[in-house]
Amino acid sequence: MIHKCRGSYLFFEGDRADEFYFIRKGKVKLQKTTSDGREIIYAVINEGDLIGEYYGEVDGSYSYGAVALEKVEALVISAGSLEDLMRESGEFAVEFSRWVGRKQYLYQKRCRDLLLYGKREALASTLLELDASFGIPCPEGRKLSVRLTNTEIGALIGLTRESVNRFFKQLEA
Repeated sequence: MIHKCRGSYLFFEGDRADEFYFIRKGKVKLQKTTSDGREIIYAVINEGDLIGEYYGEVDGSYSYGAVALEKVEALVISAGSLEDLMRESGEFAVEFSRWVGRKQYLYQKRCRDLLLYGKREALASTLLELDASFGIPCPEGRKLSVRLTNTEIGALIGLTRESVNRFFKQLEA
């Protein structure tokens, strides 16, 4: 079990991808830094989800870093142990395959939304996705259980903070 405080890395982009992290408590963002220093956020991970990249028999490295958005507790499992689990339990192997498929679908959907529908619609779709994962009822309607800045929301779909602010003002009108 590892414990990380807000802003701490579970692993860095480029580290050897030989472990998976099951998030028991807290939230984590998966981010990549571009060559010009901009941050792109692949996903925000909730409690009960798994983080990692599986390369099979080939050694690979993480294509993103994982940063705690709040205090995080995570269980760590080696890729080798994960492979052993899949060999021993067909049911586990099927669930792992479903997890990989769901993650792939979500990333493809985000790219599709941005390419086909434009930035405003991609932002709306991202907000719906965040609500589905982190939305909780409140007297005013719903709120997110994860705190994201407008810069971080923009980084999920390649928008600047200013663009996110402008779109939010348009939605309020």
